[in-house]
Amino acid sequence: MGVQPAPDADVAAIPPMSGSELRAWRAFAEGGQLIATLLDRRLKDHLGVSHADFGVLRRLQDSQGHRLSMRDLRHEVWFSRSRLTHQINRLEANGLVVKTADADDGRRQIVALTPVGLETVADAQRMVRRLLRQHFFDQLPLGSVEVLAQALEQMNEHLRTQPECQLYRHS
Repeated sequence: MGVQPAPDADVAAIPPMSGSELRAWRAFAEGGQLIATLLDRRLKDHLGVSHADFGVLRRLQDSQGHRLSMRDLRHEVWFSRSRLTHQINRLEANGLVVKTADADDGRRQIVALTPVGLETVADAQRMVRRLLRQHFFDQLPLGSVEVLAQALEQMNEHLRTQPECQLYRHS
């Protein structure tokens, strides 16, 4: 049983990518991996948290009362239930978050930042800001940031409508 093409895909009718399209795609994919790797390594080396940890901590920091239900947090970070549970258990073991039963619905779990978690995410934000300035924004041609932001926002808006990208939104 092989992988079936999408029902609406007529492979012969899809034009090949131009040289510019292929360069753009490869640069986007490689650049995204490189910057994510750089952020992950520096955060781990200096603060003991991964880039994924930072994403979770930042969303908690941005939320009302620095707390979210596991379900709402999962929808924010686009993780599976098991991946988020593992991530939260690690963050809790390191004293960065605390997980408790929801007072209104004991079946729901609430995750909240601890004071140490708040301090860690603030330190991580400063580091990420500095690294992104140095290794991303300062490397872009003048005047290109707004165009890039608009293009990527448009692409993301389209991708969010795709069923594969809804996986963790409806569970």
